[in-house]
Amino acid sequence: ADAVLIGGLVQKELKDKNIKLNSPQKIIEPVDETGGGKDIGPKTINLFKTRISQARTIFFNGALGMIEKKEFSRGTEEILKAMAQSKAFTVVGGGDMTQVINRLGLGDKFSHVSTGGGAMLAFLSGEKLPGLEALGRR
Repeated sequence: ADAVLIGGLVQKELKDKNIKLNSPQKIIEPVDETGGGKDIGPKTINLFKTRISQARTIFFNGALGMIEKKEFSRGTEEILKAMAQSKAFTVVGGGDMTQVINRLGLGDKFSHVSTGGGAMLAFLSGEKLPGLEALGRR
C-alpha cells in the first residue's frame, strides 16, 4: 500500500495504548475529530477524500465513527460516498458498512462488498481461511 488511512476504533486503540506504527506505508491518521472523538472531523474527511481520489485500489473496513448515532456517522458516510465516486477498485468489508452502503443506495458503486469484515482483514494479512481452503483454494 502507498498509504493506510486509519480512523475509528483502530485509531482509538492505537492512541489509548500509545502505539506508534512503524511501517513502510505512509500512515495517515485523523487530524481532527468531532463529538469528543466519536467521528472524524471535516479536515480529516477532506484529507481522506483527497487520498481516495488519487487511489487505484481501496480496501475499507469498519466505521470511522459511532455510526449507530446519526450525528457521528458523517465521516463514514462521506468516505463511502467518495469511494463510490472514485475510479479505484473498491472493496468494503463488514456488516455495519454493508448496512450503511445500502442505506445510502450505493451498493452497485463498489467493486466488492462483503459482510465478512474480519475475514477480509484476515485474508489480506495472509491468513488461511477455512472456507476457502474447503473449496480447494490454496
